[in-house]
Amino acid sequence: MDDSQHANRMNPQSAMGSIDDPGTDLPLPRRPANAATPDAVSGSTALSPDRDAFLHVMSDYGHFSSLGETERWAKGVFDALRHHALEQDETIMTELNGVVKVGEAPETQVREMMWGGNFVERMVEMVSYLQTWTKQGFYAKVAQEAGSREGDALVEAAVCGFFHALKEQLGADADRSVPNLGELQADWESA
Repeated sequence: MDDSQHANRMNPQSAMGSIDDPGTDLPLPRRPANAATPDAVSGSTALSPDRDAFLHVMSDYGHFSSLGETERWAKGVFDALRHHALEQDETIMTELNGVVKVGEAPETQVREMMWGGNFVERMVEMVSYLQTWTKQGFYAKVAQEAGSREGDALVEAAVCGFFHALKEQLGADADRSVPNLGELQADWESA
């Protein structure tokens, strides 16, 4: 690791920028937390300015090499949670559809479901359904959704990083907001 990479690792806010272009792994300038996202400007559902903070925390905790990689794993965790939550309670689809602009491309709609409106509340609701899922089953689904394989060490880094970032967003209410997660409770507590 050269000096600039080490400095970036020590101060991730200066090194990592917005994830508005997840296809690039280059650090981008960080925009102010209350700034409108390009998605909001273009007419799509406005994405929460808190998503960047969420992804930075997840990246630091999981030691991901870039924001592009972090977002890929965050999407993998989110998609696994979303599929499982929909199997448990179909009414969640109504809430997810409420943040999606009709006619958008499918990948844009998924970003809107992940980061539009009060994404933390939606994620907490979906995480609460983990109590009915085995750790192995959840990890396998995360790996599949992220385009990886079972047993990849990044799966655990992604899950624990996602949980840690969610707990950061919830603050002091984190443990009260999420019920017992069954086999995944230890991951939640350690994050």
